[in-house]
Amino acid sequence: MKNSITFAKELILKDWQLKLLALFISIGLWVYVNFGNYVPIEIYKTVHIKHRSQDYAYIVEPKDVVLNILVVDRVLNPKILRQTKAYIDARTLKTGINIAKVNVEAPMPFLIKQNLSKPTYVKVFVKKKE
Repeated sequence: MKNSITFAKELILKDWQLKLLALFISIGLWVYVNFGNYVPIEIYKTVHIKHRSQDYAYIVEPKDVVLNILVVDRVLNPKILRQTKAYIDARTLKTGINIAKVNVEAPMPFLIKQNLSKPTYVKVFVKKKE
């Protein structure tokens, strides 16, 4: 009995770094095989302003954009696509006319990647409220 316990300990603890590395490689390979196939999809979204200040008014032109995103085909469903948002960060905008890049916010960023938006840049008019 004592000999079998010693053998089991030695089997587990011997070269544990290599066994841990093999575990991480196998998990990574499994994730790549199961979630590695991306499908391009176009969706229409309204551009929203994030971090907007109450003292300013924002007008975006054009208001709607076409997002070309890459989605893992195994998790493709309409609910996830509805939760995907197009936005502009207002912290980088100044008073007047700005050209801002459209960003994409996805509910699961490791499963949805931004490929392209049409247009990629939009005009944002920023005016101080009176």
